[in-house]
Amino acid sequence: MHWMTHPYTISLVAASVISLALAGTAWKTTTTIHTRSFTILMLAVSLWSAMHIFELAAYALPEKVFWANMQFFCIVSVPPALLGVVLRYTRRDNLINPFRKALILSVPLLIVALVWTNEFHGWVFTGAEIVHVEPFDLLYRHFGPGFWIHTGYCYFLMLIGTILLVRSMITTPARYKGQVISLLIGVSVPWIGNAMYIFHMPVFSDFDLTPVVFTVSGIAFGWGVFRYRLLDVVPIAYDVMLNNMQDAVFVFDRHQRVLDLNPAAARLTGQSGNHRTAPTADRLIPGWPDMVEFIGKKGLRQQVCLRKDNQERYFDLVGTPLKHGNYLFGYLVVLRDISEYRNTQLALADSEQQFKSLSENAPIVICTMDPQGVFTYVNPEWTNILGHPRENVVGRHYSEFILPYHLQDYADAFRKVSVERAILSGFPIKLLHADGSRRFFSVSASPNLDTEGEICNIICLLKDLTGERELQAQLFQSQKMEAIGTLAGGVAHDFNNLLMGIQANISLVRMETGAGKSCSERLDRIERQIQTGASLTHQLLGYARKGKYRPTLLCLNQLIKETLSAFGRTRKQLTIHLDLLQDLPRVYADQGQMELVLLNLLVNASDAMPDGGELTVITDLKAISPVIKQTMELAPGDYVHLQITDTGTGMDEKTQERIFEPFFTTKEMGRGTGLGLASVYGVVKNHKGAITVASKPGEGTTFHLYFQAASDACQAPAHLPRIQMGKGRILLVDDERELLQAGTALLEGLGYSVTATDNGSDALACLSREPSSFDLVILDMIMPGMGGRELYGHIRGLFPNTPILLSTGFSDAVGTSDILAHSRSEMICKPYTVEALSQKIGKMMLDSENQSASSPAKAS
Repeated sequence: MHWMTHPYTISLVAASVISLALAGTAWKTTTTIHTRSFTILMLAVSLWSAMHIFELAAYALPEKVFWANMQFFCIVSVPPALLGVVLRYTRRDNLINPFRKALILSVPLLIVALVWTNEFHGWVFTGAEIVHVEPFDLLYRHFGPGFWIHTGYCYFLMLIGTILLVRSMITTPARYKGQVISLLIGVSVPWIGNAMYIFHMPVFSDFDLTPVVFTVSGIAFGWGVFRYRLLDVVPIAYDVMLNNMQDAVFVFDRHQRVLDLNPAAARLTGQSGNHRTAPTADRLIPGWPDMVEFIGKKGLRQQVCLRKDNQERYFDLVGTPLKHGNYLFGYLVVLRDISEYRNTQLALADSEQQFKSLSENAPIVICTMDPQGVFTYVNPEWTNILGHPRENVVGRHYSEFILPYHLQDYADAFRKVSVERAILSGFPIKLLHADGSRRFFSVSASPNLDTEGEICNIICLLKDLTGERELQAQLFQSQKMEAIGTLAGGVAHDFNNLLMGIQANISLVRMETGAGKSCSERLDRIERQIQTGASLTHQLLGYARKGKYRPTLLCLNQLIKETLSAFGRTRKQLTIHLDLLQDLPRVYADQGQMELVLLNLLVNASDAMPDGGELTVITDLKAISPVIKQTMELAPGDYVHLQITDTGTGMDEKTQERIFEPFFTTKEMGRGTGLGLASVYGVVKNHKGAITVASKPGEGTTFHLYFQAASDACQAPAHLPRIQMGKGRILLVDDERELLQAGTALLEGLGYSVTATDNGSDALACLSREPSSFDLVILDMIMPGMGGRELYGHIRGLFPNTPILLSTGFSDAVGTSDILAHSRSEMICKPYTVEALSQKIGKMMLDSENQSASSPAKAS
């Protein structure tokens, strides 16, 4: 017979395969016990058997000794792992503290080290030889004292495990004894095989049966795993309190089969302790299929009814999921008899009438709904706040009083109360007023149970928060517009600086090259594009000035053209018609506010025509007579009339009555704040003007705006001034180096001597060194470090008569208006042309000379 087909070899293969399969099963199984020790045990047995086969297959003595030594890695692992399984199964793993654990693991490590260094000391094995026992060449080793010490250590650990299992078998309920017996067999059998080999018992003295008998251990463990679910459940500790508590306690596995129940539960259901014949949860607890999903997720508490002694008894059910990590392996259910408590609830139900009388006079909305969400009662405050007569509310579903896009959220909240019996507190909702507006409420709701423990209605308390929400919205809108204004101002400033750099270099090209006609035309086109960019930044600065009225004489026609030019780029689906009156009188208005009025009206018109349409803008002059004045609240006189007409969806009369109210909007959530037309109305009224609207559904909308006309008409744009040469010394201060270089070249081209610096400290130093040398200071308003305002203050304090020209990309920078109040201060806005710069410098130089010349006369 070949050694590979010998029963001993086959037994080793079987032991290796079975143990490896059990190790894999344990590794994949999420369980109520720690499976690491069981996995290590089975894996060590599998490798031990496999390496013993390699030892049998080897021919030379060194090879056999090598594989025998390799087996010791597994041999020393088996007893501690086996003890770990037993300790965790019997819930005694608290006996192993860190010191004892280190002590237990130190012996295997020492033995492995001694085995692999045995040739130097011979303390574990005193000799080794090959003995032929047909059909094997077996390795025979002579045992030294170290071997017997290790054997005693292993037997000691296995003895402890065996004793613990025997005690567990005695005290464990009958339903778990199959598990204990399978573990006890798996632990005891290796003793027998190892003893036969070590003590040279006849017949078995030549073969080490320890790994072979682990086949029997593997079968025993497998029987425990698959028959008694060894890796799924372990005995749940019983103590005196659990066995004597009056509440019924059930433990179900993940398949909802009874695993355990205390005596109170057994008495309640009439079940025995035999888990193999116990029914599933749905046969014991009414309504279980509807509850199990909620229990498995986060637990559940509700009332159930059971028959006991031919009587219906009511219980408070508390269901808790049993989990290991995210793995659900069972359910714990506790039932408490609340029949007497329920009788008390019946008595409390008699107080409903008293509750109703109190709610009738409550200062908040109180209402009740049935479990389906139909109103059964609303107190008078409902009508006072929401305008719906009480008789028109009772009998209707709550969904009729909310907007469709809130329906799912409110349905989920209602389900928590009506199905899960949760209590809501401070839940925000919006309800529709009888006039179509929305009111904001904070809702508290709870289920009300009847005498049968069923939900008879849902009680809701609604606190009106509309006023608070409107104040919050106003504050938020104010903060948002302030942030947008700050951002817009910063962007406009930086963009104007970029445009200034381009404009300055174009002016230098014109001055230095004397460009021909063709080149000059190209430069003209570039300058027109720069002015277009400057116009866009001007509109951004309008946002930065929101809320700050700076009325000036304004040409409304020109403002309309500029605004439509920017607006039309983003609304190319619209056809825009202009009919502007020639020689239209100017109006006294704030340009930024008027731009916002135009943009709001244009955006509203565009939103009413999502698929495109026609937009018409008309201006003309209207005379307001005393008769018309009564209806439009305008003083008699001439008014500039602005008409904006769209071909959009239009509005009904009810909507037209409310469009100028703050927060009123017909747009869907997230597309409008309800403040656009309200702000338009406010701006028009603050300019002592008037606004009206005419519209019909499906026929479009027309807005009419009236502003008091000034005496002079709009003038055609003036021709660009010519370059004015000059002389004198100028100090130029700007933190943008490119602008500094281009500005220096421009000023020198105009005939001036220029000293340039990029920060305020250097500028002050220059003025201090030569206090009377500079005829003019050109100062950038916004700079890092020492800003323009701070530098201006220093210069004015030290050199009060020095003319200062502010050069800025943001005319609304902090402190600008105070600075311009000084007689020797002017401002020029970027981007400016060389012609405009030369004219401004020439004027300031002349004014300075005139003031200096008049000073002695005044002194005399």
